[in-house]
Amino acid sequence: MSATIQTGNEPTTVQIILASYNIQYGVGKDERHDLARIVSDLGDADIIALQEVEIGNPLRDFVDQSAEIAGLLGREFWAYGPGIDVHLNGSVTGGRPGLRHKFGNMVLSRWPIQSVTNHTLPKIGLHGTLHLQRTLLETVIATPVSPLRFCCTHLDHVSPLNRMPQAEALRAIMLDAARRGAPWGGAEPDDAGFPGPLPPWPRGGVIMGDMNFEPGAPEYEHLLGDASPMLRKRVMPADGLFDAWVMTEHCEAEGWTFKRPEKQPMRLDHCFVTEDYVPSLISMRIDQEAAGSDHQPIFVTLDLGMKASR
Repeated sequence: MSATIQTGNEPTTVQIILASYNIQYGVGKDERHDLARIVSDLGDADIIALQEVEIGNPLRDFVDQSAEIAGLLGREFWAYGPGIDVHLNGSVTGGRPGLRHKFGNMVLSRWPIQSVTNHTLPKIGLHGTLHLQRTLLETVIATPVSPLRFCCTHLDHVSPLNRMPQAEALRAIMLDAARRGAPWGGAEPDDAGFPGPLPPWPRGGVIMGDMNFEPGAPEYEHLLGDASPMLRKRVMPADGLFDAWVMTEHCEAEGWTFKRPEKQPMRLDHCFVTEDYVPSLISMRIDQEAAGSDHQPIFVTLDLGMKASR
């Protein structure tokens, strides 16, 4: 177990490890499909955000990758949110009825997931170019200290035409939690016909995933603030989002999570937090040795005791 809990005269320290990995449906840099290698790359992270997780693809023996990954990790608490969910006809299923192909995001947790919302992100149809419905998977997790609103997303890989509206939707989901409210509320459990208690609904939160934009891109600036030539730094709104990489003393322009031959490597995979989680950030790293996918996994250490003591 990677969570570290220390108590004494000082405020309680509860350090947990968050991870995000675009797993490219388990196909690694050697073009070999291996979900066990993905699980090995993830190590002992406490809460995990995965992108490009498939269910029922005939090219991969109709495997339910979400269930297989959860089993390999030994995790009972997990959620899956597809962006693609389509019927497979008998010509590809060997006549087996009712099979579907799904493609999307996944969250796995060491602790119970108290609620799940799978948000559909904006999409504009593109002519002659492969593009996919994208989603943002929002969960609330019962950590040892307090509920954590933890989100996983994968934004459009093709064009800012789709990606900028998706970034705006991401911003609204992360920053307007108080206005939206929990998945259900406004009545006592007995009145609503649901088993209680009412689900917790933290205002702040953490989002991780493959955003498909680099620092300095218009989408990045929309979410995190403009770069000021006069001040020679990024001006970040206090009520906005913060890049965990930068907040843990890395240069915005350093590091990479995705590269292709003969092209500059790019930092496309991010962890953004709301202002109240900035003091909780301890460290962030990119595992640049992992070979289980075309992306590199990222890891963030968060001290939830720091947030609780504020």
